[in-house]
Amino acid sequence: MTLTRSARLALLVLGAAAVAAALSAMLSAGPASAGPECPARTLCVWASDGGSGQLVKIKSDGISNKLAEKMNNEASSFINNRNRRAYLYDKRNGEGERICLGPTVSAPSLGAYSFNDLASSSRNSKVKKDCPV
Repeated sequence: MTLTRSARLALLVLGAAAVAAALSAMLSAGPASAGPECPARTLCVWASDGGSGQLVKIKSDGISNKLAEKMNNEASSFINNRNRRAYLYDKRNGEGERICLGPTVSAPSLGAYSFNDLASSSRNSKVKKDCPV
C-alpha cells in the first residue's frame, strides 16, 4: 500500500508532535509528589535519575554539606517537598554556582537544570516565594 504525499506528511507531523511531547515531559519540572520516600518539609536528592539510587534527605533550614558527605557530585534528581525554596550548590558550604528549586517542585533529572552530577551542598531557605528569575 502506498501512502499519498499528504498522508505521509500527516504521519510525519504526528510523529514529530509525539516526540516533542515526550521530550517536554521528560525535561520539565513538575509539582512535587509527597511519596513515602520524601517526607513533608524535606528536600530529597537522589544519586540517579527518576528518584532512584542513593537518597539524601535534608530537613533543616540553612546550609548543609550532607550531599558532599554522602554523594558528592552525584546528585541526579530531586523533590523539594517544602513550601519554601531550596538551593543546590556545586561547592561545599553553599559556595560556587547554584540553582534555585522552587517550593513543591521536583525534577526526574537535574540535567534539565544543567546541574546533573554537580551538587556538593544545599541550602533550605526560610523564604516561601518562588525562585528569583
